[in-house]
Amino acid sequence: MSEYVKSLGCRGANVSECDRLLSPALRSPYEGPARSLLASVASHPGPLKRWWLDLIQRRLNPWTLDLARAGRGPFSIVRHVGRKSGRTFETPVILGEATGGFVAELTYGPDVNWYRNIVAGGGAVLHRRRWYRILAVEPYSVDAGRRAFGRAPRVVLTILRRHEFRLLEVEPIDAPPA
Repeated sequence: MSEYVKSLGCRGANVSECDRLLSPALRSPYEGPARSLLASVASHPGPLKRWWLDLIQRRLNPWTLDLARAGRGPFSIVRHVGRKSGRTFETPVILGEATGGFVAELTYGPDVNWYRNIVAGGGAVLHRRRWYRILAVEPYSVDAGRRAFGRAPRVVLTILRRHEFRLLEVEPIDAPPA
């Protein structure tokens, strides 16, 4: 991201708003539906956002949690404790592998609950039927973050202009955390 874009306060889901402020020569070549429906829905309140979040939470999350527990597909589970409620939650995520841990791409930015909870109080990851304790969460470079996911996902992440990556430093544990 250029210094000019940073000076405008542009990051995450605000990229489309910032593109309007840029000169045509500096605008993203990626326009249209591939631009980022997810970022658009996540940043605008209203019925479309409610519909999207309902679809994910009530329909897709239970299905992807089952796939992650079975060790199938690209899904992992982040188990975390709510900062305010103290309840234990499980969130399905797609993680890339890196030296010392796993790489998470923050599709909806750093303000999502699962991420804020693991930063505040740690947590655990179920990845390919093995449990890991999260020791630390560190920022991760964009290029290394995209590479952690493999060739085809790297292309998709580049097209969608994903740039929020975090390294979850972990250690293996024998049993799932209580």
